[in-house]
Amino acid sequence: MIRRAIFGALAFAAAVPALAQHKLGPQGSFDAPKLAPASDEGEKNLKRFQIPTGWKGELWAAEPIVAHGVAFDLVDDGRVFVAESFRAWRGVPDIRGIMPWLDEDLASKSVEDRLAEMKRHLTDEEMKGYYKNTEIVRLLRDTKGVGKA
Repeated sequence: MIRRAIFGALAFAAAVPALAQHKLGPQGSFDAPKLAPASDEGEKNLKRFQIPTGWKGELWAAEPIVAHGVAFDLVDDGRVFVAESFRAWRGVPDIRGIMPWLDEDLASKSVEDRLAEMKRHLTDEEMKGYYKNTEIVRLLRDTKGVGKA
């Protein structure tokens, strides 16, 4: 009797985490985030930078001109291309709680592979939110020659 109770308790304890691992992580609203209005926050943060001797730091662009930058490219003629992503928690699923998806997710080699994976696991209704947001490639230039985008 005691062995059955111990076995039952162990089986239950093992099953609870396994059940918990089949849940898609928290998703925020699929609506695009609101951009912050222009402020002096960037200038204040710049003062905390450790800039090498002889160098000078200046704020060149900030919200609402550019936001959520994930990559950028500087061109010799002064143009700056910034890739902005508005999909964090709004279109990129958190699968840390769904371990059976992990190998398949890691095996994805293209956007098409990832999309096929999502369609295998989610209903059409669940997929709708993932089409709302996308990345933006923004072109920034100092068109007035004032040292600001």
